[in-house]
Amino acid sequence: MDISPVSLDIFEKSLYDIHANLKLFIKTLDEEKALLEKHEMEKLEEALATKKNVIDSMHTVSMECQTLLNNVNFPFNEKSILQIISAFNRSKQETLTALWQEIKNLLKLGDQKNLVNGILITTLKNYNDALLQICNLKPQDNTYSNQNNPYSPALSTREHKA
Repeated sequence: MDISPVSLDIFEKSLYDIHANLKLFIKTLDEEKALLEKHEMEKLEEALATKKNVIDSMHTVSMECQTLLNNVNFPFNEKSILQIISAFNRSKQETLTALWQEIKNLLKLGDQKNLVNGILITTLKNYNDALLQICNLKPQDNTYSNQNNPYSPALSTREHKA
């Protein structure tokens, strides 16, 4: 593998930047969850702006890493990252391999936390929608009711066979 020392330095910095951004992203997700649980919507807007900045920063670093990999004709995937890590000296390989493993763990953790926050947001939205319907004196359609569905007999399965 023929990668210049400058490219290796840039790659190493990119990994550390990705790691730092992921840690910050997880911190913002934790703050977002706390604000959602406390219903502190005013502070939530500020937290969302911070989250957007972290996501933008992660995107920039990710694009830099992808460009670096493209320049050495590698796809942007784990196999390529591990190949580039193998171009470093032994001690750096161990350090960067551990860093890469932590990045993968942080990605999984961030995904889980983001999913939980999404569920919280959806739950709050549904709760607010229900409150608004009550306030506007509009009863919610009953999910299990046939009030709005006129009776229609079952169709023959013979007509639906292919």
